[in-house]
Amino acid sequence: MGQGITFIGEKPAPNNHAGNKARVDADAILREKYGKPYENLEEIVFTGLAQKVRYLLNLSNMKQICRIRQMRSQKVIMQYPFYFNPVLKKALRDTLGKNEVIFLVHDVNALRSFLDADIKNEISELNLAKAVIVHNDSMGTALQKLGLTVPWISLELFDYLLPDIPQRSFSKGTTVVFAGNLGKSKFLRNGDMETLGLHFNLYGPGFNEEVIKWKNLSYKGSFPPDEIPFQIEGNFGLLWDGSAVKTCDGPTGAYMKYNNPHKLSLYIAAGLPVIVWKQAAVAAFVTAYKIGIAVESLTDVPEKIQALSDEEYHAMVMAVKTLQNQVVHGRFTQRCLERAERQVFS
Repeated sequence: MGQGITFIGEKPAPNNHAGNKARVDADAILREKYGKPYENLEEIVFTGLAQKVRYLLNLSNMKQICRIRQMRSQKVIMQYPFYFNPVLKKALRDTLGKNEVIFLVHDVNALRSFLDADIKNEISELNLAKAVIVHNDSMGTALQKLGLTVPWISLELFDYLLPDIPQRSFSKGTTVVFAGNLGKSKFLRNGDMETLGLHFNLYGPGFNEEVIKWKNLSYKGSFPPDEIPFQIEGNFGLLWDGSAVKTCDGPTGAYMKYNNPHKLSLYIAAGLPVIVWKQAAVAAFVTAYKIGIAVESLTDVPEKIQALSDEEYHAMVMAVKTLQNQVVHGRFTQRCLERAERQVFS
């Protein structure tokens, strides 16, 4: 498999949360599977007109754009959306119809906003591909209803590559881990957090002790994505979004009905069972693989944990370990790429 297939390589900007890790890991898996990329594109965000002019006057940049525009009849894997400057984005869009392209989708902003303009633009862009790899069946079905006409393949779970497998020991308890951009996680500011009968260990950037100030919250620091699976301490990893504790609300909460939060892959890579909103798309995955508990409200969590025996919790830990080995070695992406090859390029 993989003969005659190439891809567009990426070099995203580094940060201290998992925002770019999914793309970095996907790029590493593509390099291992397909070898040298057709092109290797660096993420550059223009901060002003002068920077854009300098970019356009750079001969190396212009040659790269020409090579992209000259792509013809290639079997190509591209990550989506295109997080590059507008000049590169335009070149990539223009080349899609001249090649057989599979998009590996990381985000679909139209499923956050459901604004007509966003939906029209994004669906028309996705339909330029030969096929798209989406997070899960819920995302694929939703996109079809919005006008996606090309085939879609379910990834099922994002991988989380690590050089070693964390050898951690977890036991049943009421300490909940939440990792991510803490400044964007509005529910952490909700005063109801303090009444839940749970303790929360928080990891990531954006912590403000004047805003996130409840006595049952402990800030543990921000770590690079490859380190945090070895650092987190607790009994469950939490998948939650929005501003409320009784449900996942707002655009970010609603998006959970369609996406695979990358923090699920982080918790699995760490070997940690999870707590997830019952209406989230990944709740079906969590339930099927028996790696955690699904709840409608965070107020239900203490009772759910209380009802678990130590043996049942241990079974969850062992189920996570089975997936952990696959996630840290890129198996979900590898299998999905093989399915996509057979479906699209055979």
